[in-house]
Amino acid sequence: MISVIIPTLNAEERLAACLTALVPAVVEGLIREVTLVDGDRKSVV
Repeated sequence: MISVIIPTLNAEERLAACLTALVPAVVEGLIREVTLVDGDRKSVV
């Protein structure tokens, strides 16, 4: 199992597609956790 860290900067519009692409690996048990890190203090992810 792996952990995935996704660094972002104002990426709200693209996050859904990114996370959707990870779902099959989560279902298969390949991914243990996903952490989103937003570099912009003004936005909320």
